[in-house]
Amino acid sequence: MREDAMAQLPILKLHDPTFLPAPVTITVGNIKGGVGKTTLATNLAVWAAIRRFAKTALIDTDAQQSAATFANMRAETLGDPLFTCVSILNAEALKVHARRIAADHALTIIDAGGRDTATLRLALLISDAVLIPLGPRAYDVWALQQMVDLIAQARAYNQRLQAFAVLSMADLRGAESRDVARMLADLNGVEFLDTPIRKRSAWFRTAADGKGVVEAKPRDNGAIEDLEALTGALFERVRASARVCA
Repeated sequence: MREDAMAQLPILKLHDPTFLPAPVTITVGNIKGGVGKTTLATNLAVWAAIRRFAKTALIDTDAQQSAATFANMRAETLGDPLFTCVSILNAEALKVHARRIAADHALTIIDAGGRDTATLRLALLISDAVLIPLGPRAYDVWALQQMVDLIAQARAYNQRLQAFAVLSMADLRGAESRDVARMLADLNGVEFLDTPIRKRSAWFRTAADGKGVVEAKPRDNGAIEDLEALTGALFERVRASARVCA
């Protein structure tokens, strides 16, 4: 199945310096749970691994260990998960090991949060970017202000930190989703990526087997297009910043 997925997607050169000119760490996090955080983190890792453009690591700091469970299931199902997954639940351990892991990988993704934790705060201090998934509800946006405050605090020590928000598991036919999108467009210190991840069964169906939507069979073009749009917008901005810092 991995070969099928690879055949359907553009393959970038291994460790292509034009894609990531410097090692990049991206935290996928939110203090609010139930927003599709781990779904995005694991699918970003699979997306990067499938393209083989970078040696990729996924760090699971969430107490629920959903990303680590996903990676274990992936190893059982596919044999080779194609990316490294490490579980780190302690902030001090994250401080010690995250930079070493990032130095050995072109792309490191940290799954953090679900609530305000020491590991989430530390992840913001060591990341190049944070991607904040949000549910398509007004109270998700209201809760975002606490994340904005954490990001502002982190930027006092980590000035390179970029911050992005994206609608996750959204039903774009609803007026509420459109209202939330308008609210997100006015965020201070966080850029809204108008590349919503729509709620589709493929996200949940593939996760049960430790697979990403790019590996779904039958193929779900809508889910793949959503992920492609998000990764395109996200990495366009991350690459630009990495070139400046390289």
